[in-house]
Amino acid sequence: MRKDEITTIGVFSTIYVILRVVPLFPIIGTQASFPLSDILVPLLGMVLEPK
Repeated sequence: MRKDEITTIGVFSTIYVILRVVPLFPIIGTQASFPLSDILVPLLGMVLEPK
């Protein structure tokens, strides 16, 4: 792998982990909550459109 590919993978992995940690809103009937990544990842997939 080239250095820029490893850097890109590292940056996007860090962004995903941060989004995974941030709680968005609670799940009704439990003490758990949906993380922000559960909402943003599908939306980004629709916006960026798979090739």
